[in-house]
Amino acid sequence: MKDTKHARLMLDMAGADVQAVTNMMDAEKFPESVFGFHCQQAVEKLCKAWLSVEGIEYARTHDLRTLMQLIEQHRGGGIDDFVDLVDLTDYAVQFRYEAPMDLQPLERPSLCERVLALYRHVESLL
Repeated sequence: MKDTKHARLMLDMAGADVQAVTNMMDAEKFPESVFGFHCQQAVEKLCKAWLSVEGIEYARTHDLRTLMQLIEQHRGGGIDDFVDLVDLTDYAVQFRYEAPMDLQPLERPSLCERVLALYRHVESLL
């Protein structure tokens, strides 16, 4: 059953992460792990909002691939434009508690735009 109330809640919560991300463009002030975490959180919440608006149940997970696969399976498409964002999954937990030695710098402006594009897409579904 579609749950637009929950979808709206997830979208609003994702909006706070999107706002944080747009204000973290300075890599000297905000470490990659913090920026990446908020990007991942925004994408996770946006996927959950998308699933909720479609009436698709999901388990508690931070795994973006799992969430996007659910969208793909039940909707038959639409998530393809955002599949590259699955690479943010490790920022949810792993990079919060383990400092990777070879963490590549994130391309902040383009990543921010990708997250915003997903936000706009999910918002249009409501």
